[in-house]
Amino acid sequence: MNWKLFYELTEIYTSPLDVIWFILAVSYSYYRFGSYDYTYGIIGFLCVFSFHLIVNMHNNYMDYKNAKDEDGYKKNVSTIGTNNVPLKTVRNWIIGLSIIPLAASLFLVYKTGWTTLIVGVICVAIGLFYSFGPRPINSLPIAEVTVASAIAFFIPLVYVYLGLNDRSLMQWSVIAEILLICLPNMLIFFSTLLANNTCDLNEDIKNGRHTLVYFLGKENAVSMYKVVWILAAVLLPVLAILHIVPYTVGFVVLMYPLAYKTISPYLKKQVKKETYFSALKGVNVVIIPSIILFMIGVLIHF
Repeated sequence: MNWKLFYELTEIYTSPLDVIWFILAVSYSYYRFGSYDYTYGIIGFLCVFSFHLIVNMHNNYMDYKNAKDEDGYKKNVSTIGTNNVPLKTVRNWIIGLSIIPLAASLFLVYKTGWTTLIVGVICVAIGLFYSFGPRPINSLPIAEVTVASAIAFFIPLVYVYLGLNDRSLMQWSVIAEILLICLPNMLIFFSTLLANNTCDLNEDIKNGRHTLVYFLGKENAVSMYKVVWILAAVLLPVLAILHIVPYTVGFVVLMYPLAYKTISPYLKKQVKKETYFSALKGVNVVIIPSIILFMIGVLIHF
């Protein structure tokens, strides 16, 4: 398997989000507890990074295997089909890549306790069952909210937990606070998944996938996309005013005009190859600066 094929199958271009969530978790830990245990945190990050690639490859594998649209999706859309890759080769890569992160995850569970196992199993299960089984998550109306919660909340949560010097500090009040901090990112990520499924609506119907967009309709889905973006935009400065996040995060409002300009092509026309990436870029315009501003606020605080 060459680099180009590996790049496409693992969708490694989405991995910078793993770094961003780790930075958020470390910044929050210093802001809330004044310290972070990098030993277990970095091992956890490497596990998440590896499983992210494996899950993406597995989803591409299952989407191709389960696709009903033989002439359209399998031959002209799927990376596996367009590159004539044997399914056995992809499956063997998935198994091979899983060995090291699985062993590292078991080490973390041994060192940090059952909480790591529970949250880890939830995240991996969502990733695997996203495209696996008779009714995979990506064929259900819960797809967008489930994946957004796993990526934008559960992953930062487990990073925070792994970095605690005293794990008894992980109280329900702390979990609620992390949820509030992650909520704007969850909303923005939800909107991006909504945009993706809006662009893929016709293809999803052909392959028997009935996501939230299927029930809402394309026009209502785009309207929901706008509402979710507005909620996320309002929530970030509110969290800064309430001192749940450093005041510096409030300056992210300066990015909103650029964010709107970035996502505008998608709002006008929902075509995967032409406008979806504008919605994808909109995520980076807000999420990355907000987390960098969080980190700056923590540095100023210390």
